[in-house]
Amino acid sequence: MLVAPIDNCVSIKYVQGIFFVTGGPATSLLFLFRVKAVYNHSRLVTGLSSLLVLGLTGSEYGLFFGISSCANYVADRIPYTRRCIAGVSNTTYVTIPIVMTAVFDTLVFLAISYRMVSVALSDNTWGARAKSFFRGDGLHRLSKALLQSGQAYYLSVLY
Repeated sequence: MLVAPIDNCVSIKYVQGIFFVTGGPATSLLFLFRVKAVYNHSRLVTGLSSLLVLGLTGSEYGLFFGISSCANYVADRIPYTRRCIAGVSNTTYVTIPIVMTAVFDTLVFLAISYRMVSVALSDNTWGARAKSFFRGDGLHRLSKALLQSGQAYYLSVLY
């Protein structure tokens, strides 16, 4: 967007908003599938996680209000060029979905990690639990891979 010549900067902002609105809930849905698998389809945990995903999806649509209210100064054009200015919106419509996604991902990450560490075949000491959490000690191969891929996914999403 900063390099390519673009005729309509506002439409590019709307396209970015559409990708953000669909991408955020889609990644949270992947975490929901992990919760369902780890907690063996527990109705309570699955229901709470599903409600959080629905709330998160609803909050993502607030982005369109943020885009439409600030599209004129956020996606403005550099004078006498076909390039757009990439600005940051100051409205809360844009920050609420980001914070809610971070909170949801953190809660699900902690719930999955707790469940994985609690079923580990290690001692009941804090040191053994910490080794199980950080290195996957005492877990079967599939559980270890699930824990470590969840940690990598969480760190990449949070970054």
